[in-house]
Amino acid sequence: MSQIAPERRARIRSLLQEKSFASQRVLAQSLKEQGLNISLSTLSRDLKRMGVIRRGPRGGKELALPAKEQSPFGLAAVVSQQGHLLTLDLSEPLAVDPARIQSRLESRGLLGIIPRGHQWMLVCRDEAAALQIKELVTNL
Repeated sequence: MSQIAPERRARIRSLLQEKSFASQRVLAQSLKEQGLNISLSTLSRDLKRMGVIRRGPRGGKELALPAKEQSPFGLAAVVSQQGHLLTLDLSEPLAVDPARIQSRLESRGLLGIIPRGHQWMLVCRDEAAALQIKELVTNL
């Protein structure tokens, strides 16, 4: 199965968010079990580009996403605001369900999400809610 890099990285990101991996080889095996046969050199390049680190005692043992990527939403975005609307320009498509993000931000005034590949529009209750959500997303 051949996939373009952003889709492949989204799958890698999703796996890293779900569980820990002791090595690239173990991660590659897990990807293979999901139908994505990836060479270790390609995986290594992807992990480097994604900023994956090793964490744990004394230099770390397991692969981990950088702190910004470990947010509950997995967002790495540039956010712009126009009144009660927020636009997220994402570096890659997210492997996160928009409903999951919406459920976590409803109490802060998020009314809905319109995902379109690398760009998501967030509809907020009002401008104040949009400003609060923008700050929250920007600091993830």
